Amino acid sequence: MVKELLGHSDISITLRLYAHVLPGMHQEAVEHLAACLSYTSRLAAVKIALTPLLLQQEELLKPAAKLGEVIGSPLR
Repeated sequence: MVKELLGHSDISITLRLYAHVLPGMHQEAVEHLAACLSYTSRLAAVKIALTPLLLQQEELLKPAAKLGEVIGSPLR
């Protein structure tokens, strides 16, 4: 794809001209991927940690919801 974008007739031309750029690009890509995975892992950990709290909150709201049904208006 890069070959076509640059207008080179053969991939060897592109590689010969730009091979010095590739190692840095690979390292940068790895660093970006690691950052994304790290963020995803942290986000998953937070969700796991919050799940019991969310379930407790849901349980706490049940009596209010039931009372709202009895009196005919939601209490949220």
